[in-house]
Amino acid sequence: MTTPTPTDQCEPLCVDFADWWNFNDGRPKPMRKTELIRQQSRMDIAVHEAAHAVVGLAYGMSLEYTGVLEQEDGDQWNMTGRTRWGNCSVPCLRYAVMAAAGLRAEVRYLAGQGLPPAAALGGTSDDRQVAFADLAHSNFPLRQTGEPGHAMTWPEVEDAADHAIGLLWQQINTVATAMYAAPDGLLTGDQVAALTLFPNPPALPEPEEGEEL
Repeated sequence: MTTPTPTDQCEPLCVDFADWWNFNDGRPKPMRKTELIRQQSRMDIAVHEAAHAVVGLAYGMSLEYTGVLEQEDGDQWNMTGRTRWGNCSVPCLRYAVMAAAGLRAEVRYLAGQGLPPAAALGGTSDDRQVAFADLAHSNFPLRQTGEPGHAMTWPEVEDAADHAIGLLWQQINTVATAMYAAPDGLLTGDQVAALTLFPNPPALPEPEEGEEL
């Protein structure tokens, strides 16, 4: 008996990649040169997105897709990625840990390659800024550093992410490897669920205008 691959189980995605090259606030992501070779860079971003996806699924979030994308312009090139979630209800701390997991997983991957944290391509991502904005909307008390008060700090969230990544590193590597090898760089949420054996719950209905879930 052969184990079916994720591609055998799921229909291909139709994704508009145009906005992948912009930050969440609409600013374009710059082309860049990096000390990483191209294959390392693709795996670096795949690990980043896989960590978001795997940690989120482990926490019960609804995953639409995750992926890595390349862009080339002469001697410059760029890698980017995106992980898209369906509407779901998740505790704020778990959401914060999922958001921090991408860059923390990159740092772990690069250390295994003998490379410094500064080489992480995801270091220019806006994951933290988006997390702070989303959590502020939910009135979750999160601070950048050890400011006075009882709020949790981002370094504490990163510590929690490091712990989660350590527990889930095998699944993160499995998903990153599949993403790296995928011709279009994309995996559906159900493909990731099949690779990790975590359930991918259906998304909740979007709230109507003026309604909160």
